[in-house]
Formats: sequence, structure tokens, C-alpha cells
Amino acid sequence: MRRVLWGGLGLTIWAVAAGLLAAPRTVPVGVVAAVLGTFLGAVIAWRLAATRLRLPVIWLGGAVTLVLVQLAARSMVSWRVLPVALGTEPAYILSEVVAWLGSLLVVVAVAQTSSRRHPSWVTLELLLVGGVVAGLLAAHREGFINRPYGLIDAVWGRGYDPLPLFLGIGCLAAVALALLAAARGSRRRSVRDAVLLVLVIVAAFLLIPVGVVKMLEPPDRGGSGSGESQQGGQGQGSGQQGGGQGGAVSSFADQRQEASNVPVAVVLLHDDYDPPSGYYYFRQTAFSQYNGQRLVQDTTGKADSDLLTSFPTTRQVIDLGTARTDLLRRLDTTVALLQPHPRPFGLVSPTDLSPAGNPDPVRFVRAYKVVSQVLAKGLPDMAGLAVGRRAWRPEIRRHYTDGPSDRRYADLAASCVELLRPELRADPFAQAVAIQYWLSKNAVYSRSSDHESAADPLADFLFGNRTGHCVYLAHSACLLYRARGIPSRVGAGYAVDGRNRGNGGSLLLRERDAHAWPEIHLEGLGWLPMDIAPERSLDPPDEGPDQGLQQMLGDMARQGAGRPPVEQEPAGHGNLQEALRAAARAAARALSFLLVAALLLLYAAKVWRRLAPRWCRPGRLPVVAYRAALDSLADVGVLRGFGQTREDLAARQAGFSPAFAALTALHLQAGLGRRAPAAARGHYIELGRRVSADIARSCRLGRRMLGLLNPVAWLWVR
Repeated sequence: MRRVLWGGLGLTIWAVAAGLLAAPRTVPVGVVAAVLGTFLGAVIAWRLAATRLRLPVIWLGGAVTLVLVQLAARSMVSWRVLPVALGTEPAYILSEVVAWLGSLLVVVAVAQTSSRRHPSWVTLELLLVGGVVAGLLAAHREGFINRPYGLIDAVWGRGYDPLPLFLGIGCLAAVALALLAAARGSRRRSVRDAVLLVLVIVAAFLLIPVGVVKMLEPPDRGGSGSGESQQGGQGQGSGQQGGGQGGAVSSFADQRQEASNVPVAVVLLHDDYDPPSGYYYFRQTAFSQYNGQRLVQDTTGKADSDLLTSFPTTRQVIDLGTARTDLLRRLDTTVALLQPHPRPFGLVSPTDLSPAGNPDPVRFVRAYKVVSQVLAKGLPDMAGLAVGRRAWRPEIRRHYTDGPSDRRYADLAASCVELLRPELRADPFAQAVAIQYWLSKNAVYSRSSDHESAADPLADFLFGNRTGHCVYLAHSACLLYRARGIPSRVGAGYAVDGRNRGNGGSLLLRERDAHAWPEIHLEGLGWLPMDIAPERSLDPPDEGPDQGLQQMLGDMARQGAGRPPVEQEPAGHGNLQEALRAAARAAARALSFLLVAALLLLYAAKVWRRLAPRWCRPGRLPVVAYRAALDSLADVGVLRGFGQTREDLAARQAGFSPAFAALTALHLQAGLGRRAPAAARGHYIELGRRVSADIARSCRLGRRMLGLLNPVAWLWVR
């Protein structure tokens, strides 16, 4: 019976897993077919396990059958015979039924046959079932908190943060795996261990705070702005690609590894703004000091005073000098970080930085506000502006114009300027545009490059095949600008395609949006991005962020936009885990009252059974008095065994308590039809006292006291 119950439990877990696997991937009939396949697979496994076929033969047969099932399902829709005979939709449905029913049948049959033959193969079942649950929720853990859509929409719509729900689903999955493992066990200990594990999992869910769950998440993979990171990101649009993580983009290393779509921050735009360049540039750091081969971060402490160096605790004002109000406009933004960053970043060019309330400490690391002076005019309006800042000292100007002595840079820059009309060749901004145009036409973007091993990687790139990522493009442009005396530096942070904003007021920043770009300084404007977007790219274009996720995170961040800069409660009107924890506390309080009431009832029943011979009906005296004597013996551990007769028990205890043997005889006589006279009540009570006296004489006081305190000993009396 136990095997049937545990087998049914294991099969139910498999059926649920099959339904979860099929639901988002097929039509409803396919889901039913998948569940049915698990039941048929279990039946086949029960028969296969009893055969003499060896496991390797079963595995090979299962693999071949699985391939044949998939081929048969595909042929139903690829060949025209069935769609013509049944119609397109019925043929597709039949194909799905065959694919899911056959696939689950084979998988379950092979997995359960293996675990029935050798219990160690239960690991295969656990991996398959656990993998289904993990696969459904993997996207949520990777930062896509709006997935799976059907579940998240229902939870968020009721004002609950889904994180505790996912923790609960994980606990339920762990419980299911524990029960599945126990279902394959053959010893009683497996059941005990499974029950204990289930209790531990439930306790962990109720006791572990949600904040601890966030701390247990794996560390970020560089998208948080680690200054040592060298992994690349990818922008949008005309081949514009990223080249580093979190803004600290400075490595010439090959960047074949694909950057992920994991979100790292969400930025709220508090006014409608479309950048003239088509991209939003969020600068985190800059490389302006030439070290003889490349640009590095400033080590003098005199340059790059406009950078945001630390997260604000109070308001910080950045002096950008005299601003051209006819070319710039103010834009207020709020940045909510989803991953840790070593320093803040802001939309260029920031003038004011202040702390903001964290809208959801479970989801966001921190939040802050940035006021930026953004460009309100197109590039043609920049013509005629002076480069640099009049207030700069000579050493600062040299800092931003210092470059290599290699004449090839100056010659190439001069040839780019020759592309301009004669009347524009003296305009520094027009020269910068010409260099930008030439690089966009003649460079090829690729995350894979072979210039790093060269003695001079930049020269090898620029005067070689000009194929590389944004780090090469940005540095090359800056050195060409400097060859013309134009102050420049490499800005680094995140670049987001303006089309990704859609109709909303928020921007989602991802790891792959990390980018490096060249900047020039114009009087009255500050540092202006002059990004290079090669027309040719060897890498596939980016598909853009998940709009649903962007909107959800934007809404979450907007909830805390007006709050004071203190840690706030998580978003939503309630916390699911806290609600369950409160329910558990209420249940515990109710359970304590129930336990007290149950103990009182048990003790009352125990006392009643002992005193019942004093006032029961005369016809019931033999049964009631015998039962009271059995209760007294049960208190000291004397019980009638399974299948043991009353006579045998009396014979075995005759030396211990002769009075009990007399009560047994009277009980048996009454059971055979002999009625006890009414005057015999005192005799029955006396025999009961003598049994109690025999117990007191033969058993220690401590043993008897434990028996009296035991409220359930009488439940085992037969």
C-alpha cells in the first residue's frame, strides 16, 4: 500500500512538471497529451523494470524512439498529405499531440525504469523535474522580473512583490523533489528523511527574510561598472557597439564574449526629450591623460572635474562654466541602480546631483537624482563655437590635447579635414565632424580583433585593417582630434538608443549598453559626445530591451521618485512572504490553544475511563472495569500485542498481578453471555484497586508518575 501511495505521489509530481513544461510551448491539447504521456510512461516503466533488458539497451531504445517521435511529429506538418486531408489546424494539433505525448512517454519511461533498477538513478529524475521548474523561472532571476508574464501580471496587479512568491515556488519545488526521492526509497528511513526535509524547507521559507534572498544572489558579472572589467557591451543603431562594462571601458582586449541583456539600472526622464544624436549618453568616467600609448584616467587631480566621483548624501553642484542657454536645456532624471556600481553616472552633462529615496530596496541598490544640461540643437548649430574653455590654464589645455608624436596621426587628420569645403576647414568643430565621418566610413565594428598583441594597438588598428570595437574607435578619434589641437577625451558609461524609450518616460540600461565614445569640449557646451558609428559591422544588431520589463521597472522606480532619501518598504501594497509568515504565526497561536484543548480532552478521557466502574450500568461493569485495569497496565508499558489473546495476556501477567487475571476471567464470562449481578460492583472496584496495588508494588514511583502524566497511553489499549 505504501508503495502504491508513494508511486502515485511521484507520478503526480511528474505530471505537474510535464504540464508546466508544455503549457507555455504548445496548445492546450498538447498540455493534456504531455500529462497523459507521463502516466503511460510510468506504466511502461513498471513493466520494463521487471524485464531482463539491460539499462544501456533501454537507454538506446529510448533515444531512438525519441528521435522517431520527433520526426513523425514534424512530418505531419511538413508533408502535404495530412494538412490536405485534415486541414492545417487539425494537422498541427495532431503533430503537437504526437510530439508531446511521445516525448514525455519516452523520457518518463526511461527515467523511472532507471531509478527502479538502481535507486541511485533517482538523481536523473530529480534533475529532469528540477530543471523544468528552474527553466521556467530562470529569466526572472536574470533580471527580467516581468517573466513569466501570466504569473507576474497577476501578482503585481494585486500589489505584491513577486520575489517571495518565487522563493515559495522554489521551496515547493524542493519539497516535490524530496518527496520524489522518497517515493523511490525502499526503507522507512527515506520517508522520515523526506518529512524532515520538507519541514526544514517550509521553516526556511517562513524565516528567511526577502533581503537575505537578494544577498544570496550571485555577484554581478561586471555590468555593475567594475573598473577592472573588460567585457564588452553593445549599443544600438548603425553598428554602434559597446566595449566595456559599467562605463569603465578601457581595455583593448578581444571581446568575443557576448554581453548579456541583464538590466543594471533604470533611468526616469522627468521631461520629454529626444537627443539630437539619437542616443542617450550616460557618462560614468573618462580617460583624458595620454601616457605615451593610450588615454587613461587622470592621475593629476586637476582635470575632469565634471565627473561624478561618489554617490551623493547631500546635494552636489558641478560647475560647467558659462552655459549657452540657446543651445542647452535642463533635464531632470532619476537613476535607480539594479546592480552595484563603484561610482554614479548621469546623462551628459550633469550639473546637479542629489540623493533620492530607494523605491524598492529589494529590487534596487540605490537611487539618486541628476540634473543635466542637455543639447537642444542639432550638430549644425555647433559650427563656429570655440573649442576648450577660456578659463583653462595652459597645462590643462595641454592635458586634453597631448597625443602621440607619430606623424601618421597628423597626416591622417589633415587628410580628413581636406574633405571639408574650404570655408569650413578652419572651424575646429567642422574638423571634428570630418574626422568622425571618415572613421564611420572607413572603420569596421567587430568585437573580435587581433590588435591587442601589437606593440602599439591603436596604431595597428588605425593604420591597419581598422576592424575593432568601440575602445579602438573612441581612442583613435580622440588622438586624431588632438592632432588638430582639439581638446578631447574618451567618455565611458552607457549609450542607449533613443528608439528604445518608446512612448514611455523611462530607459532601461543593460550590461550590453556599456560603451565608450570620444568627446570634444566646446565653449559654452562642455564635453560633447562625438560617437563613431561604423557603417559596417561584423556583429549582429541588438534587438533592444524588453519593453514590458522597461515599463515595469520604470513604474517601480517612479514610486520612490518623490520620497525622502531613506530606505523604503518594497513596492506593492503587501509582501506575500510577510503575509504567509503572519498566517503561520496566527496558525501557531491557534494551534497552541488547540493543543491545550486536546491535552485537556485526553486527560479527561483518561480520568473518565478510570472512574467509569463506579457509576456505569451494571451490565457494562465487566467491560469497563477490565478496560480501566488495562489503562493502568498501559501506563507502565504493559500492552496486549497484535494477535495476542486476552487469556494469553492474563496468563503472562498472572505473577505480576493476580487480580488482573481475575478481572480478565470475569470479562470473558460476560462476553460469553453471563450477566454480572448488581451487587458485584464493589467486587469489580476492589479488583481494580488490587491491580493498582500490584503495579505500585512492582514498578518504581518514577515510572508510575510518567504513566500518569502520559495523556495518550490509553489510546494503545486493545
